[in-house]
Amino acid sequence: MASYVQYLNVGFGIFNNTREIESWSIEASMEEALMLDDPDTDIRIIGFRFFDMDPATNVLVKQSGIFYLSGEKITNPNSDLDISNFFKKSGKELPNYNTMIKITNPYFLVYPFQEGDRILDTSAVMAKINEKKGQDRLAKIRQSIEDYKASIVEDLHNIANAIEENSFHLIPMIDSEISSEIKHLNIMNDGGNFNKHIEYLRKQRVELLNIENSMKENI
Repeated sequence: MASYVQYLNVGFGIFNNTREIESWSIEASMEEALMLDDPDTDIRIIGFRFFDMDPATNVLVKQSGIFYLSGEKITNPNSDLDISNFFKKSGKELPNYNTMIKITNPYFLVYPFQEGDRILDTSAVMAKINEKKGQDRLAKIRQSIEDYKASIVEDLHNIANAIEENSFHLIPMIDSEISSEIKHLNIMNDGGNFNKHIEYLRKQRVELLNIENSMKENI
């Protein structure tokens, strides 16, 4: 028997939405669904479902209900104003379902809520994902700071070598706007304004601090 998970994408982004899995793990598939959701590529995952196939005959053997990542279960759709307006605006009649699910993210959507369907609590998994994303972002910023400082030091080291070897023509210089007799060091093409480097590093450190504080608040 071969087991699969199918992710339900309501965006226009294209990806392989069906994957073979070892078992019907709701938590693992929920985490992957949340990671796959990507507004930048218009991949909008609202849920997933499992199914088993007979590999010999390629016949569907068993299928789960839909595990929604968000939504509200509505037991009397006819009395829900949001659902009524949704179908009126779409020019369609409200289907005769006793129970429906109302989804507001990423768009307003309405589907029949059938036996076996579930609305998941994604808060714990989402917190775990955000923690990982935060740590990854922190690592990238820290590395960016170190790389940037290393580039400055390398330029200054090359200038020091040029001075030591009396190769002044190798020193990167730029004319001053104050006087034609004045020139400035042009470190990393900063136009003679070393403050650009200080400001860049300051902004990077502020972003580091903001991410760290945000992560502490979410603990």
